[in-house]
Amino acid sequence: AAYAVSADGNLAYIQASVYNAEAQLLWVDRSGTETPVLATPGIFSEPMISPDGRRIALTVTQRGQSPDVWVLEVQRGTMSRLTAAGGSEFEPLWTPSGDRVVFVSERPVFDLYWRPADGSTPAEPLVISEFDKYPGSFTPDGRVLVFTHSLDPKSELWQVELRDPTRPTMLLDAGTSLGNPSVSPDGRWLVFTSSETGRSEVYAVSYPEVSRRRQQVSAEGGTQPLWTRGGRELVYRDGSRMMSVTLEPASGTLGAPQVLFEGDYLYSNRQARSYHVSPDGERFLVVKRPLAKAPRQVTIVTNWFRELTEKVGT
Repeated sequence: AAYAVSADGNLAYIQASVYNAEAQLLWVDRSGTETPVLATPGIFSEPMISPDGRRIALTVTQRGQSPDVWVLEVQRGTMSRLTAAGGSEFEPLWTPSGDRVVFVSERPVFDLYWRPADGSTPAEPLVISEFDKYPGSFTPDGRVLVFTHSLDPKSELWQVELRDPTRPTMLLDAGTSLGNPSVSPDGRWLVFTSSETGRSEVYAVSYPEVSRRRQQVSAEGGTQPLWTRGGRELVYRDGSRMMSVTLEPASGTLGAPQVLFEGDYLYSNRQARSYHVSPDGERFLVVKRPLAKAPRQVTIVTNWFRELTEKVGT
């Protein structure tokens, strides 16, 4: 829901018909040139490219329905629905082998489920607990899943070995909001976001021993970090800018942040990444809402607490 309520009882909201407007799924190269992935727009979000680059898992919301995860065959342009449990299911993440997709299922807590990408068997629970969870990244061997564990108003980074997913363990707790964990292709580094400075910044730490070699990657704010080019580059979003930072895997030496391109691309309203990058690091998968359908008006309702009390009681 696109709304917020202030402490003194004022309500602000964007109409659902505008907030959930249709958008285009696009490739963007490193110079900012856009190429449509699909000719037909839809209510798309959280696209994730499969390890072989042939499929895209994404969240699709159909009018009047809860969001679900679908799989797009890129070359053929066909889409198949992967989830249909009746509630909200979103934020897909491919396993390194590309044979399964992990996703969030609201039951009513945000739990982690997974299912074969071809839909050959039903979805199964992966990580279940009393708090919301968001998938982050697998280790390169596919044996460990790192995820965000939400304990409002803060969030922590946890991990779980898939051989025994009933025993997740905490990885990082900074007493603030952590998110978007991503393990490097060589398994030696972990990047994530933290709001400890008052705004979201990207950090890198050694992995699996996360208490060593911690350093800040972004300079002026950053979210949604991803690895490219075999782990020698990090990309992340800074508002409308797509940023790039080189990283030497052996030493951890970081380069200066550089702007790749800039554009009005959709942000996810959850912990999810709102873009993805091709295996070769040359193309970025983004969602862009036509400007004509972008939210143009926020409605303010003053004294909303009084109105609420009059309608439903104290």
